[in-house]
Amino acid sequence: RAYPRRGTFVSVEGRRFFAMDGSGLRFNRLAASSLGYLPIRGRTALVGRSTLVLTRADDQQDIPFYYLPVLDAQLLTAYPPDRFVGRDVLALGGGIRFPIRDFIGVYGIDALVMGYLGNAYNNVFDEFEPSITFEPGAIENDGGAPLRPALGIGLGIVNLDKERVVLGGLVGISPEGIS
Repeated sequence: RAYPRRGTFVSVEGRRFFAMDGSGLRFNRLAASSLGYLPIRGRTALVGRSTLVLTRADDQQDIPFYYLPVLDAQLLTAYPPDRFVGRDVLALGGGIRFPIRDFIGVYGIDALVMGYLGNAYNNVFDEFEPSITFEPGAIENDGGAPLRPALGIGLGIVNLDKERVVLGGLVGISPEGIS
């Protein structure tokens, strides 16, 4: 649905890469993501989302950076493209979407407030650290990498009859800046 208020969408994807240039590079990528909505009252809903991407090469080969997943504004608002790259990516988000005002029963203005945490890792199982850093740039503490925060604040004009956003925007705020 274009503007869901309830339900869950889960996606699991597996890919196998074979280089055709004679380098012998081969790797696997597994990506799992979920997006869920829990209705509270009327158009108000809690929103949750998660993404995990794991990339592993055969024979411990180095994977060129342009094949690696990135932590960017698609996963955490306000993080620029290609800023954080790693073999693995973990991103979590939670928030609320709620109505602000309705006009003549046809259009409404809804707000979205989301909090995000995530990071890019060489190996999420070895480097994941259950803490948060507000420092910009690449940071590793004793081999661990803390989660990076972001806040998303959005507004949307909703066609109530079609339950579809007609016009909307999302502002992302993070230690890396605003987008």
